[in-house]
Order: sequence, then structure tokens, then C-alpha cells
Amino acid sequence: MSKKTVYGIGGFKPKSTGKNIIEDADARSLIEAQTERLDMLKDFCRKAILKDAPEFKQRNAALGLLEQSEVDAISAHLQTNMAKYEQKKQEVLKATNNDDVDAIGWNN
Repeated sequence: MSKKTVYGIGGFKPKSTGKNIIEDADARSLIEAQTERLDMLKDFCRKAILKDAPEFKQRNAALGLLEQSEVDAISAHLQTNMAKYEQKKQEVLKATNNDDVDAIGWNN
């Protein structure tokens, strides 16, 4: 069983390192760790998409209310982020232990 380091409240690392760190045994199964990581990656993907292509812009593009260059930019942004999610998903599914799963992030 691997160990999981939990940082502060909500699992986020505190700004001052060395405080509020708790070592705890990771009792999750590999499937649970993968599911948790995939949910996190989906959320990061959604936020990355909405940052530059909010829903109203996507809706306007679908309704034909934007210039073709804007539609192309939105489409490329969506495809880039969805491809990145699919690549990260494959990494998660290929991982053989929880530590490997937990090491996979959106920006690495």
C-alpha cells in the first residue's frame, strides 16, 4: 500500500511548506484513484475551455452569429483541450499504482 501525502484543507499544498502536512496510508484502490484523477482532469479541461471560450461564445458560434475566424479559433481551442484530456486519460489508465496516477496533472 502506498502512502499519500495530504496537504492542508481540501488537499491543496499550503503556501508555507512544512505545516499541516499529514502522512496517511492511501487506502484507495487503483480504480478509485484513476476515477478521482479523471474527474479532476475533466474539471481542469472544462475550466481551460471556458476560460477562453465561455459558453455564450460557444453558443453564438453554433448559431452562426460570429465571424468564421472566431468560430475557427473557438473550435481549435476546444479540440486542443479535448485532445489534451484524452492524452492525460490514457496516461491515467496506463498507470499501475496510485502514486503514478496522482503524479499526472493537467500542466505536466
